[in-house]
Amino acid sequence: MPLKSPVPVIDLFAGPGGLGEGFSSLKDEEGNPRFSLRVSIEKDPIAHKTLSLRALFRAFPKNHVPEVYYRYIRGEISRDALFKHPDIPPEALAAAREARNAELGKDSTKMIDQWIKEGIGNASEWVLSGGPPCQAYSIVISLILYFKYYTHRFTTAMPNILYHSFINKRGCLADR
Repeated sequence: MPLKSPVPVIDLFAGPGGLGEGFSSLKDEEGNPRFSLRVSIEKDPIAHKTLSLRALFRAFPKNHVPEVYYRYIRGEISRDALFKHPDIPPEALAAAREARNAELGKDSTKMIDQWIKEGIGNASEWVLSGGPPCQAYSIVISLILYFKYYTHRFTTAMPNILYHSFINKRGCLADR
């Protein structure tokens, strides 16, 4: 049976990468990955650093992580030194670039759409995942409760730019 290519995954509102790690961990009966995380987009710079570090780690062959990676984890070298170290192969550095530090609804839609389209490539099957941005939903819920219980007004037409940004990314790929 021919090896089937892993299904590309685009992860929006990625946070530190929990959904992406879940997809990346799924293997077929022969141990081949079922999914390939291609783009993870997160606005928080600290979470983005975690995303790129995890992408780097996943790019190493199993049980062949260079010692320099662990030196960074122990705080013995800087992040910059890790990514410039000769023991880090170019393929791993390329994988680490799957993590993108950007904010949907704020940063260039054209640029983000391009990252997504490049990540999907010519694949006929792909996954668009997105963890809901908790703060935005907490604010919306608070406003709904305020209108419902304190002014006895309730509206479902509250704008939520993050929700609309996620839907728009799905829409930009509908012509595929």
